[in-house]
Amino acid sequence: MYKSVKAIWEDEINLPKGYDLYLIHSRLASVGGVSLSNTHPIIYGPYAIVHNGTFNKRKLAEVAKNLDVNPTIGGSTDTELFLKIIVKLGGDKESIRKAVLLTRDYIDPEEPLINFAVVNLENLTTYFVTYRAYEDPHLYQFSDETMEK
Repeated sequence: MYKSVKAIWEDEINLPKGYDLYLIHSRLASVGGVSLSNTHPIIYGPYAIVHNGTFNKRKLAEVAKNLDVNPTIGGSTDTELFLKIIVKLGGDKESIRKAVLLTRDYIDPEEPLINFAVVNLENLTTYFVTYRAYEDPHLYQFSDETMEK
C-alpha cells in the first residue's frame, strides 16, 4: 500500500504490476488535517475504504455508540468511523446498505453527496456506492470480474 500527503498532481506514482485490484483515491482535505493517518485508503480489520463527501462526525459517533462501536479513531476523518460502522454491521452488501440508511441524515447539507468504495481485502469483493442524502444508495458489487447492482 502506498500513501502520500502530497497532492495527487505533485506525486509521481509508478503502479506495481501483478495486482488484481488497485484502489486509488484523491481527496480535498476538507475535514481533518493533512497527515498520513488521514490519508486513504483507511484500513480496519480485513476492509479498506476510500471516501468522498462529509458526514457530521459527532452524529456519526452517536450512531457508532448505539451499535457498540468505539468511536475513537486513529486519524481525524469521518471515513474511519463510517468504515467501523460498516464492519460492525457485517461488511457485506446489505450491511453497507444499512450503514448508508443509518447515516444519510448526517451528510453535510452544503455538499449532500457521498461516494465510497469498500474492499474486503480477504477475497477482494469490492463495493462502490454513490448517493445523495435524499435518495436510496446506488450500490455496485464487483467480484471475480462480475458486476451486480
